[in-house]
Amino acid sequence: MGLAVLPLAGLTFFAWETVSPKLEAAEQSREVREGADLVGSLTQARYRIAVERIISLALSTADDLGLDDAQAEALYGRDLREELKVARGRVDDVVDALPSIARIDDPLSSLAAARRRFDAGHSTSDDLVARYEQVEIGMQAVVEEEAVDLDHLVASFSAFERMHDETSSLPVVADAVDAGLNQVVAIGLHLLRGGDQGRPWLLDLAVATDRYERDATALDRRLEGAARAEWITYVQSSGAVRLDEIVDGFLAGATGEPAGEELPDATTVFDASYERSESLIGVMDTAVASIRTGAVAAHRSATTDAERTRKLLMVLIGCTLAMTILSARSIGLSLRRLDEQARNVSSGALGTPLVDERGPREIAAVARALNELVVALRVAERQAAALADGQIDDESMSEAMPGALGGSLERAVDRLSASITEREELRERLAHEASHDSLTGLPNRAAALGALERAVARARRSGETVAVLFADLDGFKVVNDTRGHGAGDAVLVEVGRRLQRSVRDGDLVARLGGDEFVVIAEPVQDDREAVALAERLVEAVGSPVGLGEVQATVGLSVGVAVNSHPGLNADGLLNAADAAMYAAKAGGRGRVVLAGESPSRARA
Repeated sequence: MGLAVLPLAGLTFFAWETVSPKLEAAEQSREVREGADLVGSLTQARYRIAVERIISLALSTADDLGLDDAQAEALYGRDLREELKVARGRVDDVVDALPSIARIDDPLSSLAAARRRFDAGHSTSDDLVARYEQVEIGMQAVVEEEAVDLDHLVASFSAFERMHDETSSLPVVADAVDAGLNQVVAIGLHLLRGGDQGRPWLLDLAVATDRYERDATALDRRLEGAARAEWITYVQSSGAVRLDEIVDGFLAGATGEPAGEELPDATTVFDASYERSESLIGVMDTAVASIRTGAVAAHRSATTDAERTRKLLMVLIGCTLAMTILSARSIGLSLRRLDEQARNVSSGALGTPLVDERGPREIAAVARALNELVVALRVAERQAAALADGQIDDESMSEAMPGALGGSLERAVDRLSASITEREELRERLAHEASHDSLTGLPNRAAALGALERAVARARRSGETVAVLFADLDGFKVVNDTRGHGAGDAVLVEVGRRLQRSVRDGDLVARLGGDEFVVIAEPVQDDREAVALAERLVEAVGSPVGLGEVQATVGLSVGVAVNSHPGLNADGLLNAADAAMYAAKAGGRGRVVLAGESPSRARA
């Protein structure tokens, strides 16, 4: 029986090595399923809190106007107190079902504080806006973090490679929900306060609308299957269409264009926003459900495979045990001799003499196989040492290995050698791809931020001036919608070329993503030189782009910021340029706005 221990132990180890990856795959699929459930629940919580915020704000505004509940119901056409009770109950139901994660503790504590202050009658509408905004920003950050974590989790598991496109779209859907809710809040505040807050609310609406449109463009390209079908249904829904018309009407009125029909009241805005937001949440739910379905199927398949393999290996172990017991007495002495040599090989003593291949036929065959293994391992050891030293052209690499196992080892070494070469090539290619945009070939966001930090550091030492030009295309969505995404990509490539041709030698042009570009110009003499460069970019991009037999025309809005203040860092410089760009868009688009300058003085 003692002779059976070694082969059985080896077979048991082999059984575990075979079953373990299948069990690991089952565990991975469970993690993906739980991650998808968490993202879906967090998104529902974030949306339900936004609904609670809007209803609470309507009640608070009515209170600011001196209206009682009956008058508020007459004004809004609904019993807001009852709707607030229902909305809070829905939030609590979703929150109670969430697992315990530290990330949501602060937002939920802020929500409880906001509710207590509102219920005690201590909140004005401005105070309520600020408190709920803090809650929603915190929840949105948690949603996006968990969505990104889920995408990274799926990307790390080869079995879920097909899900990567779906999980990578979840952060975009979450951002679209947030941007859409911000549109509603901006319009709702404007209407509830009598429509007299000046231009800042329009800037908030323009920023939220621009975010929403970029996300919509990205989702239209990335969603597939059931999620895409749900997305198309959402885009065509009456709530989405109606709210888009409302937003366009307000923005058109801000730029002096005819607004079309009469602007709506708060009730109409709320009804349309609820319908659109519920539909957009449905897109997220469908995407999450698709991921969860895939994870459940993968878990079931992996578990079944593991159980089937385990049963097969148990049968094999039983047969091996029976055969070992029957043959143990007849081959005991010869096995001890082979065992001694096997121990030498196991300990790395490959220099020991080869075993005698004489004896019973079975023993001779084992001895011959063991000798072939030792010879193959000797060659493999020399080749492994050469590979470890990076000496791929070492003469040992051409040595042949005997036997079938030797042939397998030889092929493995060849693949390893080729893999090392490919890895170096891949590393170089990935280094380039990590810092450059795949469509335009321009440096990407990470490369641009790094270059800007270095430029600001040089400027501090030299006292020279650095300018950041934050550019965003005008009318790009129209090209995508009417000409297709292929045409949109062609426009982005051509815009990148025009920007590169228009800047000075040494200036950096990068694509931040979507239809956003940035130019880092150093050095510049003053604000005027930076603005002149921006105006040159606007002129270069404004000419028509040839798309086969047709042409497309896009514009450019540019925000300019210079490091005129010694303490301004790279992030501050980029944010200032970004804000100036949004001011340029709000001022009519196709303009250049210098950070800190009134939009009314923008260069058209």
